[in-house]
Amino acid sequence: MVEAVKAVRKKELGYKTAAKTFQVPRVTLKDYVKSSLEPEDMVNRDIGRPTVLPKVIEQMLAE
Repeated sequence: MVEAVKAVRKKELGYKTAAKTFQVPRVTLKDYVKSSLEPEDMVNRDIGRPTVLPKVIEQMLAE
């Protein structure tokens, strides 16, 4: 997604071509391109409800 956003912002690719090339949803790509945030910040942010368990316990359970 990050590479797709960068390509559209640099006008190397259009929305449709970038969405197909990087296999990402076109509408989501448009939202990310129009945002003022950096692409890395948008993709790596925590969204959704906060977790109930501490991250240490979640990591132990994931192993």
